[in-house]
Amino acid sequence: TGSRLLPVGSPPVSAMREESRYEAALAGDEIVIVSACSSAFFEYYLDLIESLDEVGLGERMTLGVIDLGMTPDQRLILASRGVRRIDASWPIDPPPAFASLDYFGFVAKPYLRELFPGYQLYLWLDADMWVQDASFFEHLCDNALAGRFAVASEADRDYRAPTLQLRAWMLNNYRRGYGLVEALRLSFAPIVNNSLAAAHVDAPHWAVWQRDYEQIVHRAQRLVAMDQLALQ
Repeated sequence: TGSRLLPVGSPPVSAMREESRYEAALAGDEIVIVSACSSAFFEYYLDLIESLDEVGLGERMTLGVIDLGMTPDQRLILASRGVRRIDASWPIDPPPAFASLDYFGFVAKPYLRELFPGYQLYLWLDADMWVQDASFFEHLCDNALAGRFAVASEADRDYRAPTLQLRAWMLNNYRRGYGLVEALRLSFAPIVNNSLAAAHVDAPHWAVWQRDYEQIVHRAQRLVAMDQLALQ
């Protein structure tokens, strides 16, 4: 995946129970990996599915995808691979300038429980991700099943330091959502990347994330990156 995990309050991997919690969830078909995909991203999403299969994960849990405008042939291919597809259904009223499926991916993540009800553990992987090996998975799931919110961190030697242009972009978006004082604080805080995230259905983080997300969307009247900014 290229990112390290930042599970809040996580113990070292060596300290985790030998019998992991996620094995029980797998046995009960209680884990779903969700992505969102348009026709333009379809080949990337197929690569993601194949990478999950290659490391032994794809067939062990439900794969769910939010349809952002795939073609009928693409939908048939996913159906043949057992992917659970849903149509995009807005969980909030989007700002008028962003009421297009092109922006739905910036809305979906805080509402995975509502979009895909019936699971115990929710994972999000962006459709253009590619899994190199399965070493991340047990760590991610065990921490999520323990009640933590597991998310990727960009505080890693593989990430370049943010450029001034990126800092300015972040500051401007934080300002739109939170006001200048809070924006100045957040723009220099460590960055989390919700391209890879996991949480239990009963984790308290969902409600807080939704509340903060809806507040900054209402204030900023935009969707781009607001789902991630609401996690900072």
